[in-house]
Amino acid sequence: MTEALLCRIAAAQRGDEGEMERLLTENAPLIRSVARRFSGCGAEDEELLHLGSIGFFKAVRDFDTHRQTELSTYAVPRIAGEIRDHLRRAGPVKTPRALQSRALLVRRAAEELERTTGESPRLSALCRATGLTAEEVTEALQAHMRPLSLEAALTEDGEGSLLDLLPDASTDDPAERLDLAEAVGTLEPPLRQVIALRYGRGMTQRQVSRVLGVTQGQVSRLERRALDRLKEKLK
Repeated sequence: MTEALLCRIAAAQRGDEGEMERLLTENAPLIRSVARRFSGCGAEDEELLHLGSIGFFKAVRDFDTHRQTELSTYAVPRIAGEIRDHLRRAGPVKTPRALQSRALLVRRAAEELERTTGESPRLSALCRATGLTAEEVTEALQAHMRPLSLEAALTEDGEGSLLDLLPDASTDDPAERLDLAEAVGTLEPPLRQVIALRYGRGMTQRQVSRVLGVTQGQVSRLERRALDRLKEKLK
């Protein structure tokens, strides 16, 4: 990210409405692209764009200019999260047809690769088999395996669970469980991938390391970083 863009973001965070408006205008195609995923889910396209703009505004407001993250990378889950949150409050959320199709494509590719190799396929192999990007494959995996297994152990020795991250682990309030799902959605792709595979598909760290093509130690560090971020967001 350029220094000039970082300065513009900082100005918008300080209350420069003109700069915020320019950032919104420049990123309108991104907002529209994310909003389009939810077409047919119970809201008009104009409403989805409005909600997406609110999500982008919040992303700019909360963006950490000292981190090596692209604004677009950070903004996409915030835009989607704002839309999902509204749709959940309005009623049952339908998974967009396009995402359903990608989820089915990825599931079939994973089953075929696992059948022929006898092992869980790497993320890169799923990308090659489906022609999708790593982010699209991860999103498809998450769509196929929602909800996350909140009772899955946080550690390899079976201690703790994702529910322990909630302010009140004994709560029956579905809204608080949704807060956890939304928090996962704001994580950077590598952290989100690890959480999705560990708690969505119930994989061990060793299995995740093979899928992502990294060492088990790297998976452990990514998972710990992701869990620390989630605890911060859910305080």
